[in-house]
Amino acid sequence: MTNFNQPRLFVTGSTGELGRLVIAELLKRVPARSIVAGVRSLDHDIAKQIAAHGVELRIADYSRPDTLLAAFAGIDRLLLISSSMEGDRVSQHQNVIEAAKAAGVGLFAYTSLLHADTSPLGLSEDHLRTEALLKASGLPVVLLRHGWYMENHMASVLPALHHGAVIGSAGEGRFATATRADFAESAAVSSAVGLVALVL
Repeated sequence: MTNFNQPRLFVTGSTGELGRLVIAELLKRVPARSIVAGVRSLDHDIAKQIAAHGVELRIADYSRPDTLLAAFAGIDRLLLISSSMEGDRVSQHQNVIEAAKAAGVGLFAYTSLLHADTSPLGLSEDHLRTEALLKASGLPVVLLRHGWYMENHMASVLPALHHGAVIGSAGEGRFATATRADFAESAAVSSAVGLVALVL
């Protein structure tokens, strides 16, 4: 823990659509000096905006394990925002988990998939495999099982209004959804408070 008695919080993927919202939510709850934003480039416009709030930036590339151990030095709690790289996702997540363990991270939060253990969605397998890696790591874990982002449905709103129906192949199926901002707030709260969900 840091010398000012505030845990150091690390957010991966901080320039992404979810990551930047998590940083904004953390800034409402904890001092900027306790937040570290993982980025792939210090020159990214969003990275510069984050740094302008007094948040420390560190290079952390899921595909470059050499960047991760240094990035996680002195970190108490880490939020891994799931990689969007299909095919490489699990190996990238493994790189992050191994580096976090080696760096002595005290709490690991992960943005998994809602019903990852029962979902027929193809991408649930990557999340289940990541959850298994986390279980094997021995790290204290918070699983943030996100539903489908509301924003993903916005492209279908105008056609639905035009046709008077939502057209799809789900039949009577239903889905649970929320905005990225809602999921970002829950991630920030769990990271700031240090909740540990013993679901593994």
